Amino acid sequence: MTDDFKKKISLFCNVPPVCVFENRTLKSVYDVPLVLDKKGFADVICEKFGFSRKEFALSEWNELSRNFSCPKDTTTIALVGKYVGLRDAYLSVVESFTHVAAANHTRIDIKWVEVNDMAAETADNLPGRNY
Repeated sequence: MTDDFKKKISLFCNVPPVCVFENRTLKSVYDVPLVLDKKGFADVICEKFGFSRKEFALSEWNELSRNFSCPKDTTTIALVGKYVGLRDAYLSVVESFTHVAAANHTRIDIKWVEVNDMAAETADNLPGRNY
C-alpha cells in the first residue's frame, strides 16, 4: 500500500495514517496475527489505549499456522449426514476437524456421505470403507 493511499484511507476513516494497516488475503486466517504483528499492529493498539506493551511470544501460534499450511500427513474422515449437499450446515464440524488436524500436524480429507445412500447399503459395503 502506498503512503498516498494510506493517507487517503486515514482521511476518510478519520484515523491517523499510523493506524491504517494493510491486511491482504492470506492462505490461512491463522496467518493474520503473524502478519499484523510484523507490521507493528500491537504497538499501535497499546499506544492508543494507554496499555504498557508486554512482549509476547507467537512461537506457538507460528507453529499452528505452519501446521495448517504444511501438514505432514493426511487423515480421511467420512462425514455422514442428511444435508451433506449443504456444506455450510456442517461448517462447525469441518472447522473442528481442521483444528484437531492442525494440532496433530495433519490435514483432513473429508468424504461426504449422504445418510440416505446408506439406507440401501450397509456401512460395510460403502466404497473406500477404510477411512
